[in-house]
Amino acid sequence: MASERDVVVLAGTDWKPLWQQQQELASRFARAGGRVVYVENVGVREPRARDIGRVLRRLRRGLARGTSAGVSEVAPRLHVLSPLVLPPLGSRARRWLNRRFLLPRVRRAIEGLGLRDPVVITFLPTDTAVDLAELLTTPAGQTVYCCTADFAELARRPDRLRASERALLGRSDLVLASCIELVDHCAPWAPRVHLFPPGVDTAVFAPPPQTRTATAAPVIGYVGGLHRHVDVALLAELARMQPGWRIVCVGPIQRPCPELRRLPNVSLLGPRDHADIAEHIAGFDVCLVPYVRSAYTDTVSPTKLLEYLAMGKPVVATALPAVADLTRRFGDVVTIAPNDPVAFVAAVQAALPGAGDVVAAARRRHATRGRDWEERMATLRDLIELEPAA
Repeated sequence: MASERDVVVLAGTDWKPLWQQQQELASRFARAGGRVVYVENVGVREPRARDIGRVLRRLRRGLARGTSAGVSEVAPRLHVLSPLVLPPLGSRARRWLNRRFLLPRVRRAIEGLGLRDPVVITFLPTDTAVDLAELLTTPAGQTVYCCTADFAELARRPDRLRASERALLGRSDLVLASCIELVDHCAPWAPRVHLFPPGVDTAVFAPPPQTRTATAAPVIGYVGGLHRHVDVALLAELARMQPGWRIVCVGPIQRPCPELRRLPNVSLLGPRDHADIAEHIAGFDVCLVPYVRSAYTDTVSPTKLLEYLAMGKPVVATALPAVADLTRRFGDVVTIAPNDPVAFVAAVQAALPGAGDVVAAARRRHATRGRDWEERMATLRDLIELEPAA
């Protein structure tokens, strides 16, 4: 049964500090009875100065264990592996060194945990991920590519990234795309592409009891990393134009944000455990998805959007295709606003009265029907069982 299969997740993010679809899948496969190894991000691009801390932490973990892949057990049957590999999409010599020396050590670390014929689920389309998937996939195993964004938009060598992704698409037994744009992106290169949007744990992200008073200062909240795809300038203008509002950001700070740090009504809480995220959202009057528009974000399906809606919260978002798709299907469950401070503030202001509207909250929660992770995992298990190994 797929629920009991051993699984290797080649993730596009580290286990911490930001919980995404990758950690959710790994955790649920482990709880279902399989042995799971979550391989932390081996990179999409050349490392930069801000990556030094993460590289050093991974090096310390590896050296402490005397291996090129530090392994730790984070839950029953679930291990996190921190590989030491050279960055992807580099020279032929770099790729040869990875394939000859470093990736085999990663394979040996995984084999040492006793996995048998694993389903290898990769969220990365780089040459390093392709080589590692090839090393790990046995004749009785399967390779699954989860395409969650157009990563070529992030790479310094997009031509190299596209070439490696096409190679991965051609050798994958199953391809899952998180939105229809990515289905179209993958379809020319893979015979079997399935639409597989992210899910939400509706038992955890449930409507909170009404505890806030009408006189409390409005709390406008954002959950997620503060990275280059977030319109930080828009958030700063929101805080300046409405000094009586509290702007709360929950998640890792992945870029300099001096304009936010200087504002007295902005709270940057940093990363929080995933188990605590629902409690933070419960305290928001309006939730935000303030992304910049780009070719990359046009293929992103933010997990936070479903979490907000599952809790019945009013949401204001910039005009991402994933957001527009929800409004087409379910009506005005999300307010779409341009990346213009005046218009965005007006949209948040208009959304505030909906914070206590029970009927509107039920409509928002209805938009997550069929997206609970239990249902998503049942679909994934069926697909893995139905798709034969290549």
